[in-house]
Amino acid sequence: MKLDINMHLEEHKLQQSDLIFLDDLTTYDRIEEVALIDHNKLDNSQEGPLAKKVTRIVDHHVDNNMYSE
Repeated sequence: MKLDINMHLEEHKLQQSDLIFLDDLTTYDRIEEVALIDHNKLDNSQEGPLAKKVTRIVDHHVDNNMYSE
């Protein structure tokens, strides 16, 4: 993982083992909140079920303000 992401996790007292990657999930039903790391837009296939669950974005690109934070 990139150094800036590791620093952010450390700052918020999180470890990489606390993360769940969307590619590893078969359903989004149990997800309560989503943080987008190193990008600021959900993939089209994720947009519907996850858009309202995005609570933070950690990215070096301009925030497109697509999700309420």
